[in-house]
Amino acid sequence: MINNYMKNVKSIYPNISIENFYLNEMGQNNDVLIVNHSLVFRFPKYKNGIIQLKRETEILQYIKDIISTPIPNPIYQYLEELEPGKVFTGYHLIDGVPLWGESLRGIKNHALVKGLATQLVSFLVELHSISV
Repeated sequence: MINNYMKNVKSIYPNISIENFYLNEMGQNNDVLIVNHSLVFRFPKYKNGIIQLKRETEILQYIKDIISTPIPNPIYQYLEELEPGKVFTGYHLIDGVPLWGESLRGIKNHALVKGLATQLVSFLVELHSISV
């Protein structure tokens, strides 16, 4: 299945260079492939996920120049055939690590926690200031 995903990407974007890829196991609603250690491709597992991915892509494209925090910018996308395994979006991998509750609770440096909180507040203020 994973090889089929990459064949689909290559059929839509024949000039993309794919040297390596691997499955990111954390995707619950999407199969997530990391390509060349620098790109993320998401393939919805279910039809309902296709609708969600289309809406998410629209929102990300709308807010990408408004939000100062790095967010996914879907530069690769195929949203035509509404069939799991064919629909995808792709964007550059964002530097950093996921902000899981457990890892956040493990941070003992008060200044680091305050910096993370400031970033989160800034993101939310920018997000909530966008006109619908």
